[in-house]
Amino acid sequence: MMGIDLKERFMKLFKFLSLMLGLWIIGLIIFLSHIPQKEELIEPADVVAILTGGSDRLGEGFKVFNKSGAKWLLISGVGEGVIRSDFNRYFNKYSVDPDKVILGKTAADTPGNAFEAGMFMQLHGLNNMLVVTSRYHIPRSKAIFSLENPGLAISYHGVLSGNYTAKPWRNVSLTILEYNKTIAYIAFHYNKAFAEFAMINLLRLRYW
Repeated sequence: MMGIDLKERFMKLFKFLSLMLGLWIIGLIIFLSHIPQKEELIEPADVVAILTGGSDRLGEGFKVFNKSGAKWLLISGVGEGVIRSDFNRYFNKYSVDPDKVILGKTAADTPGNAFEAGMFMQLHGLNNMLVVTSRYHIPRSKAIFSLENPGLAISYHGVLSGNYTAKPWRNVSLTILEYNKTIAYIAFHYNKAFAEFAMINLLRLRYW
């Protein structure tokens, strides 16, 4: 009997893990479908937000800013010691007015970028943002920015940066890392939202 019981438990565990693996693979396929394979049209925007962290994003971001008709260029996630004059070569090369460039120094990761950019939009009463980041980073950026800033209209422009190529299956480890980070963020976000909901209702029962 004990042997049969262990076998049944093993089969249930095997089925559960197979289901989880199947869902993970389906999610990965969906994730891959959101990585741009070619350069897309530049959408008009009020603000262009460049997410620091990958090579080639800055130059492309300045070029996109010129083409988008945006009022502001936000460089999100710059280091504490960075000053505006550090970007003089970009101002000169792309003929961008330095007074239109904002250095965001509060963000340390993608959720921080989303919060920083969202606060900037809110403070200036703006609604339309164009995010410039690496192509492999776009699916995670979409998930985070949409959850952190549900009221904003956000478009994205992908940059081929570093050793990343236009074919995501040639960058398996980086793509899977980005995918797992996205899953972790979404799980954390909804667990936090559920915990906040539960706490509010418990307090309501306690005090009202």
